[in-house]
Amino acid sequence: MKSIFKTIFTLGIIIFIGYVVYRNMLLSTIPSVDLIKDEKTMSMYNSIMPNTANNNWKNLYFSEKSVTVKSVPVEMKYNIAFKNMGTGESSISEDRVKKSYEKLFGSGSYQRISSFQGGCNTYNYVNARKTYEKTQNIRCENTGMSILSRIVDAKQKDDYMTIDVVIAYIDKNKKIIYKNCNMDMSKCTDILEKNFTNFDEANLLAMKKKLNRYTFTYKLIDEEYYFDSVKKSK
Repeated sequence: MKSIFKTIFTLGIIIFIGYVVYRNMLLSTIPSVDLIKDEKTMSMYNSIMPNTANNNWKNLYFSEKSVTVKSVPVEMKYNIAFKNMGTGESSISEDRVKKSYEKLFGSGSYQRISSFQGGCNTYNYVNARKTYEKTQNIRCENTGMSILSRIVDAKQKDDYMTIDVVIAYIDKNKKIIYKNCNMDMSKCTDILEKNFTNFDEANLLAMKKKLNRYTFTYKLIDEEYYFDSVKKSK
């Protein structure tokens, strides 16, 4: 009888190990991002991207080895909060701005400032009405330089979620793809491709091993994820 139980136990172990091996083989063919990435994952990543002609802000996350939520300029945070409100109104209540700001960067993180850049406009704070009001148009110049990114992995563990992306810099005027650029994208190096006709996220995936990789980390607080940091991981 003991030998029968021993045989059954051994077979159970073998089956379990076989399942684990099979599952790992299966997962190796399916990026983990495809297993957990959904609209929320993409939204989390897109929500902290600025919408501005300020190249220093557009490239801030990718021009440093590490950026924390505390090191992101307050003015840039306002720009991001403004983008997430999805409005172009000439007058926006401070309460509305605050809600959008704290939804991204955490409760109690809001700091009032005298003005901020929203898209191609400047919004000044008007204390008498507790509003931010559009007072000046900013000339948004198109330098031809842009950043293309693709999510290649995403993981949830304990109170954190990480999203890995690869990026490339695109000079649409010169038709050149670069691997690296300085803070304001005025000087780019390491050419990946010349005279391209069409370059999109599929191209990024194909050459992902050649590209810089960044890990965005979000911290779970009171059942909500808030941006915490981004680090260059490759």
